[in-house]
Amino acid sequence: MARTTPEPPAIHVTVCCLRGWSAWAPLRSAAVRRLVPLALAALAAAACNGGGDDRLSKEEYVRRADAICARYDARLAKLPQPTNLAGLERTAGQALPIAREGVERLRALRPPEELDPKVRDWLARNDENVAKIGELQAAAQAGDTRRVQELAAEAADNEARADAIAKEIGLRDCAKRDEGR
Repeated sequence: MARTTPEPPAIHVTVCCLRGWSAWAPLRSAAVRRLVPLALAALAAAACNGGGDDRLSKEEYVRRADAICARYDARLAKLPQPTNLAGLERTAGQALPIAREGVERLRALRPPEELDPKVRDWLARNDENVAKIGELQAAAQAGDTRRVQELAAEAADNEARADAIAKEIGLRDCAKRDEGR
């Protein structure tokens, strides 16, 4: 279906932020530029392998979580860079299963007991950002720029809190925000 409204300029999806909406005034906020990747960052951070019946040591948990976060960041970075809301809808649709898988893999890791409360909080924030990706896809499909902006702001705030928790846990790759990823 042809659009009669102007399309926003390129939205560069990286794991930590959305970049490139600077020329389209309604979507200019930093929160909007971060929407998808914030949710994706939570998802990427949520991409860990592991499991088993035994709890991991803190060092092993951090090592595995960071390794998987780096792997999922790379997968998300390969997604196409949307140039309009239709592209954003497609990219969010591609990011969603990657993000879900990442959260599942992180959840499969068994952190040491002393990290359990922080890890649960961190994973809950990742779950919220996975949900935001689905909401972003729906808002883009509906052409609802205002909702896209709201979601961007919510995701940015949530991602900042998730990153702070990840740093408290001792994670590096899972706690990166807007560092060129």
